[in-house]
Amino acid sequence: MIDPAPLRNRVLKNQRHLAKWARREGIEAFRLYDRDMPEFPMAIDRYRDWLHVQVFEKKRTFSDQESSSSTGVASAAPASTKNSIRPRRRSPSKSVACALR
Repeated sequence: MIDPAPLRNRVLKNQRHLAKWARREGIEAFRLYDRDMPEFPMAIDRYRDWLHVQVFEKKRTFSDQESSSSTGVASAAPASTKNSIRPRRRSPSKSVACALR
């Protein structure tokens, strides 16, 4: 089981720092956490008194067949660069919103 203490510490530190900046600038929405630690693949946004949490799937690796067949550019590239071209794929996310108390 993963210890959530590092995530809690990071979010609280960002909240202390960013809340001062947001108050000075008159901003009510900002991101508290954005997948900084691989153990916690999520983004946490603050919208005034609400938190919005998006949970992302862990990054998956692509096979050589997937990476070369899904881009037309890969077949036209020189042989030395074929392995470095990767298709961009969006990872599905799940969103949750909750109120701060």
